[in-house]
Amino acid sequence: MTLWGLLVEVHTSIGRAMDTEIEQALGLPHNEFEVLLRLGRAPGQRKRMTCLAAEVSFTAGGFTRLADRMEQIGHIRREPDVTDRRATFLVMTESGNEVLRKALAIHEPSVRERFVQHMSDAERAVVESVLRRVRDVHHPMS
Repeated sequence: MTLWGLLVEVHTSIGRAMDTEIEQALGLPHNEFEVLLRLGRAPGQRKRMTCLAAEVSFTAGGFTRLADRMEQIGHIRREPDVTDRRATFLVMTESGNEVLRKALAIHEPSVRERFVQHMSDAERAVVESVLRRVRDVHHPMS
């Protein structure tokens, strides 16, 4: 359990510090940053709401409220899925792209400072390989 405990402790402490930096600088809460980050990486900067909700560990109702807030402030918009009338896509807007760009300008150096710089290149390669393998077992579509 020591390895798992350390992983959780590192993630929690570093994540909390980085979330605070972004929220203080931009007023962007962690859950909104996560949605923008995942949309920014998605093909066409769009993804089904149900997929995004699962990726950020939200219930359908909780994610709908989050999407409502993000749409109201202009960071995302909804588009119907023409192949499945029951589904809806969330699409990044220009405003969402702009706030994501600003958030990443804070996030990326913070990741390097708080995490990456404490490992050699060889250690980083091993950690990345192991984490990808474990992730892919549990989330093969990530």
